[in-house]
Amino acid sequence: MPHAMITVAVPIAKHVSIHDLRHKVAALGNLPRPDVRSAFEATGCLHFASLNVVPGSAGQPGYLVLEVSADGKENDVIAAIDAHASAHLLPVMQAALGEANPPNFTGICNDYKLRVGPGLMMTPGICYSGTPGLSLERIRKEKILEQHIRLKLAAAPNDLHALTTLSAIRDELKNNPDFAWALEKADTPHLMKDRGVAQAIAGLLFRSNLTPYLFASLIGLALYFNYKTSVSYQAFANPDANFLQFLAELWSRAVRYLMREPIGALLSFFKNFVWSAIYVLSLVAAVLGLLYWRLRGNEKADKPKDLDPDPDVISAIMTRENLVTQNHMFAVSTMKRGRLRRILLRISFWVIGQLSARLWRPGFLTDLGTIHFARWVWLPKTDKLMFCSNFDGSWESYLEDFITQAHQGLTAVWSNTVNFPRTKNLFQDGAADGDRFKRWARNQQLPTLFWYSAYEDVTTQLVRENAAIRHGLRDADTESEARAWLELFGSMPRPAKLLETEEIQTILFGGMTSLPESACLAVQLKDEAPGAARMWLDGVRSR
Repeated sequence: MPHAMITVAVPIAKHVSIHDLRHKVAALGNLPRPDVRSAFEATGCLHFASLNVVPGSAGQPGYLVLEVSADGKENDVIAAIDAHASAHLLPVMQAALGEANPPNFTGICNDYKLRVGPGLMMTPGICYSGTPGLSLERIRKEKILEQHIRLKLAAAPNDLHALTTLSAIRDELKNNPDFAWALEKADTPHLMKDRGVAQAIAGLLFRSNLTPYLFASLIGLALYFNYKTSVSYQAFANPDANFLQFLAELWSRAVRYLMREPIGALLSFFKNFVWSAIYVLSLVAAVLGLLYWRLRGNEKADKPKDLDPDPDVISAIMTRENLVTQNHMFAVSTMKRGRLRRILLRISFWVIGQLSARLWRPGFLTDLGTIHFARWVWLPKTDKLMFCSNFDGSWESYLEDFITQAHQGLTAVWSNTVNFPRTKNLFQDGAADGDRFKRWARNQQLPTLFWYSAYEDVTTQLVRENAAIRHGLRDADTESEARAWLELFGSMPRPAKLLETEEIQTILFGGMTSLPESACLAVQLKDEAPGAARMWLDGVRSR
């Protein structure tokens, strides 16, 4: 199930009171009022949603920002919200626009929806899903499945083998119409391991969005170098010729050359393709070198201020924290001036997106797996960088996890904003300075005025464990796999006569290709008195 991560930034009219608008948003609740929650529940597709106010700076617009993480296509999600929850959201949006007759909810969303990403034609930003491929319905159903199986296990005998217990659970579910779906095959990308550096590099080279453009450029350069002697440069000077005519002539002569001398043409093309790659890489290296030189100069001259956060703002934030298992962080930072920082921001977003998609296991940032959904968005026509995150646990533990496990990504992005702790080489230091970073992060935060979570008591760890329970329910077929499946429910009693296969040498269960011959002697001791086996082994060893 694909996830739609929608960001709608409604510009706030100049005559609209920010205070009054915040009051209208806060009236929806964090946590939501019962009627508001029921309306959002009725959509059937929303995982998380928040509504917040970003005040405008001098000469810049302010925004009412709706951010939604949901199942399905964007247009379908907007239609579902319009049908069930627009009665609560539309009046706030109309108040922000300050118009007498503004468009309906769907019209406002279509007019002010941002296309977020690192691409040149997109709003700079990045969207991240920590539960990839999992729909709201599946998360809820697998939670109920786990609770049902746990009750069955509690009533099962403790002296059965794990595989016997698992088979009994399968039989019960197969005959239960409410849970027969649990034995159907389901995709589990969130249970994958890290891809590895080699696989990530291969994916970047051959599956990246940039790959077609890169290879097209190299092929074009190679063709140009290969056949330039046979194409008149006067074509550029001829007022009746154009670039398309030049390309047509180029391809025509290339094909004729290939038909006439295929081996020579291919060898010449390969040689020029290599030279084209060298030229392109040299140009890229020169540009990156210039950017790095400028960056280091800016970093050395940077003098960030280490400011204490406003206690009134912190109080308003903390009254909305730790109400349920999850929390929401809403922060707005000010970008540093200059085109360099804007270029580096897009590069940082692109690198994080590639690492997330190709290196780290799905749903994790390095080893950090407590985020449900998160996004960075550079708000249009402003110097404001917005960050929203739905995560498990407290704010302090969330930031501490980032500081110890993934501070490089935070530093690469937020080092482009004002007063961020001093950095080096774009991604070093910065957020690794834990105390300063926490003070800076609190200074960026604003109270989350409205926030909705569809499953307030479910962590990402539980989501993954419940999915693993369903996966093992279908695929586990050995005693050790069944025991690993049972361990997902916590420690289970081990039958007294069960062999601990993980403690027995592999050769006992099968041959090994590196050994041409083998022998195995199985001995059963009738004396079950404590220490009998040890005494027997001592006797064998002494002979």
